[in-house]
Amino acid sequence: MTQTPPKSGLFLSLPLFALALLACCPLFARPAGDLLSQEEIETIIRPYLKEEKASGIVVGIVTPQWGQRFYGFGSTRKGGGTKPDEKTLFEIGSISKVFTNLLLEDEVLNNRIHMDDPVTQFLPPGAPFPAPAKSSWSGFRASDKPQPITLWNLATHTSGFPNLPGEGDLPSGYNPKDPTNVTLEMGREFLGHFKLSWEPGVHYDYSSINIALLGYVLSLKEHQEVETLMRQRVLDPLGMTDTRITLSKTQRERLAVGYDHDGAEASFVDTPMAFAAGGSFKSTAADLLKFVAYNLGLVKPNPLAKAMEEQQKPLGYLSGGPTRTISYFTFPHDFGEAYLVRSRTLGFRGCLGFIPEHKIGIVILTNWDDFVVQPVFDELAKWAVGKMGEKTTWKSVASKR
Repeated sequence: MTQTPPKSGLFLSLPLFALALLACCPLFARPAGDLLSQEEIETIIRPYLKEEKASGIVVGIVTPQWGQRFYGFGSTRKGGGTKPDEKTLFEIGSISKVFTNLLLEDEVLNNRIHMDDPVTQFLPPGAPFPAPAKSSWSGFRASDKPQPITLWNLATHTSGFPNLPGEGDLPSGYNPKDPTNVTLEMGREFLGHFKLSWEPGVHYDYSSINIALLGYVLSLKEHQEVETLMRQRVLDPLGMTDTRITLSKTQRERLAVGYDHDGAEASFVDTPMAFAAGGSFKSTAADLLKFVAYNLGLVKPNPLAKAMEEQQKPLGYLSGGPTRTISYFTFPHDFGEAYLVRSRTLGFRGCLGFIPEHKIGIVILTNWDDFVVQPVFDELAKWAVGKMGEKTTWKSVASKR
């Protein structure tokens, strides 16, 4: 696949009855006997815990052989919380970005938008935005005209925006240590005075600003708030009813308390809705493992199958960047290539990943921001591949009507 995306795509319908279909039956039938014990999972996790600081952890594993399994450890709140399970809500930080990019892919496939559309095309008249940069790379282009930042640049982190505002770019009143004080006006102020250092498309730099701005653009394009748009087009069609920015009363009761690296209670993320697509969602292991199962083709019908396929296609070389797709980092292992996205907020960490070759998916969520998730994912994946064995076969599980 080349890095330049197509301008149009096949129309993809999103049947609203998909949620009802999923609600009627379990995603997978459970095999007789428990192939995976709590003790085996805990043996893998235990070396990474610091008892005096760690709080709660949930692990979800899905395979065609075992179905979906969940394992909870610790507590949702220190000194009196309950053991977390698949219905416990956690902040999922950058895992949110996967849903934003999935929405973008669906927009492109439905020919509502194009990857090479300039970002400024969708902003209100007079809205502040950095002027295009011109660097030494311009000599390699067919035209020396400054290149605009496109939706593709935002989605692939090649726009030139930093991860978060640097010291010289901080908007008035912004406190980087307090995520609850961000406002829409601060975002506009940042866009008004930030100076790009290089042309878009020449250098990879992971950036929460990119995906927050992408979600903002998509909401302006569709004339809906980010959360409403995401619910209608991605979350509800997939039956992900616990993946939300704004929680109901009952959902708030299931929300774990987050703890920082020292074990102290941490603040929750509270960015303005306009920029919430970059990392403000909360979710459960049940919802995220369902999302993984769709990506692995273990559940059908899948209303977003084509968009998910696009998300899994490898990108071309990104200067300064790791091997990845538009939404996932990819890591080669002796047991197969893993597709992974990690998250970290002030009080939570998470990991969502899968190994397509073996149809294995893993979700890890914790309410302690110093828990190192990727090594745990790698060990769980290696263990699961070995556990399944060479003779494992699989087949898609269709939803019952």
